[in-house]
Amino acid sequence: MSNLNQRKAARKPDAQRYAHFNKNFCNYPMGRDVRHRCNVKRFTNSNRPYLDLPTGEVRFVFSLDSDPSLHRYPTGGEIDLLAQLMAMAKIRGTRQLDFPSKQALLAELGLTGRDSNRKRLIAGLDYWASVQIHHREWHVKAHRPKIEMRIKPPLHWRAMGKGIRTTISEEWMRINYEGGYFIDVHLPLPHHAAGQNLALMMRAFKPNNYLDEFPRRSIATVAPKLGLNSRNHIGRQLDIAVKHADVWYKRGNGYAFLYYRDGEIVAGTEDPKAEPRRRVKRPKTTLVPAMADEFEG
Repeated sequence: MSNLNQRKAARKPDAQRYAHFNKNFCNYPMGRDVRHRCNVKRFTNSNRPYLDLPTGEVRFVFSLDSDPSLHRYPTGGEIDLLAQLMAMAKIRGTRQLDFPSKQALLAELGLTGRDSNRKRLIAGLDYWASVQIHHREWHVKAHRPKIEMRIKPPLHWRAMGKGIRTTISEEWMRINYEGGYFIDVHLPLPHHAAGQNLALMMRAFKPNNYLDEFPRRSIATVAPKLGLNSRNHIGRQLDIAVKHADVWYKRGNGYAFLYYRDGEIVAGTEDPKAEPRRRVKRPKTTLVPAMADEFEG
């Protein structure tokens, strides 16, 4: 569901929702690109498949009868789906949500009803109904010891004729709306997984949205948490992620600017485009064949 088509969406300007997100899901973001390599393993006693985040803090445990295609990390679109269902449940005052059709649910999400979106919608619902999330270092509140947390599947769903009924788990609502260790995020979240992860990490660091004090983040510290594990073109990937997070922040408050420069992510309240970069002309050099091997090794 990472590539849900958000063009020509029927979302109204006043339909923007907000959801509470536990900070643990922001400090250790879960979204990954659908092409991300997954090293699926199985427990020796129960034979249940599981999958660890490369950073090691989060484990995804799947049910035995789950489809093998679901044995992967959640995509950015699937996390947005869960967040929006959670926000709808809070607004309506009930964890059980009924939709007359798949297209009606997609319209609520601000998405088109094309066939590809419907298939990804069902895949997203199946995913959240079959996965358990295990946190090895769960913060209950700031300045308290970390605990191990095991969360049951966030939702259950079933088809009702052409319609869909979803039920958000009571545990999931309690984790995100009680305990005081959460933040508000405006919806929809970026469907680009790395961009979404970056937006949530920054939102948890500065809950008041003022990013002028946000510390510079280097590739070495940020890339693993964002899900950028490829050494090839990682700078370009990070630049794309920053742009997605920047668009999300501008839509929410209108005055945050993010940009990637010189191997670091920089946040501020001034548009970096106002300060053009200096272009240094590099002299063209030509290696003489006889000297080409002098500096190798």
